[in-house]
Amino acid sequence: MKKTIFFVVSLLCIGVFACAKGTSEQKIQNNAEKQAMNFIIGGKTYKAVINNNKTSQDIMNNLPLSLNYVRYAKHEYYAELPFKPVFDKERTSHILAGHLYYWDGWNAFVINYKECDISPYKVVHIGEIEDKSIVKFLEIADKNITIEVKNR
Repeated sequence: MKKTIFFVVSLLCIGVFACAKGTSEQKIQNNAEKQAMNFIIGGKTYKAVINNNKTSQDIMNNLPLSLNYVRYAKHEYYAELPFKPVFDKERTSHILAGHLYYWDGWNAFVINYKECDISPYKVVHIGEIEDKSIVKFLEIADKNITIEVKNR
């Protein structure tokens, strides 16, 4: 009986370690597969790492785009997309500076330059611009800017 219990416990431990190993390998693989897009503003390129959700993928599939962004509410720039992307179920009201969002209310692709809470509104998190100098640039930029959005 003791040998049987030891054997079953050993199999369970091997299974747990195999699952843990698979999980860490999956995380590494998922990070390696992260997609990116470039935002070109005034000749400077900013790379954004894109989340793996339906809305992000739909936007990626429709690149390149030239969008006219408008400053709004002292925390963001938004541009209306020329197509209606799939609206992912996962949404947030907590907005981070230097991050990208999609709001279906105005079919808006948004770049935020200030952290804030936009409750009761909820948006889909699209990704994050790696170079945080874009935050300072957007804080002082003109009210309207044109941004080229391309695949990396």
